Amino acid sequence: MEWLLLCALLFRAHFSAVITDARTAKNLKVFPAILSERSLANKISMRIHDNLVLNLEKSSVFSDKFQLITHTKNSKITYHINASDVEHNLYHDTEKDAAIMITDNDDGLRVEGILGDTLRIRPSSVMERNAEGHVAHEII
Repeated sequence: MEWLLLCALLFRAHFSAVITDARTAKNLKVFPAILSERSLANKISMRIHDNLVLNLEKSSVFSDKFQLITHTKNSKITYHINASDVEHNLYHDTEKDAAIMITDNDDGLRVEGILGDTLRIRPSSVMERNAEGHVAHEII
C-alpha cells in the first residue's frame, strides 16, 4: 500500500497530473510548517494543522534509474528518470499513511501529496500567507 501511494505521488510531482478526490466536497485551508528537522536521520516533523502532525522519513522507492511509459491516443512515450531527481524531496509517514513532496525555497514551504487514503494536500492557487508567512495550502 505504501509503495502504491508513493508511486502515485511521484507521478503527480513529476508530470503535474491533477489529483482530485471526487468524494470530497469541501476544501480546507491550512498553513503547513516544519516543526523540527533532523538532517542526519533524514526526518522531519511537520504540522499540517492543529490536529495533524506528520513525522516524516525520507522515502526511496525506485532504483537509481527507471523508466515511466505513458500512452497517448497515437503513441507511446517513454521517460527515463533519475530517481535522485525526484526522491530528494519525497517523504512519508507510515503511521498516518502520508506521502508528500516538500519544496522549501525563497518563495516558502510547498507541500503536495497524499494524507491518508482520502485526503490530498497541495498549495492553494491563491498566494495567501498567514501572519508567520506560511503559504496557504488546500486539503481536498
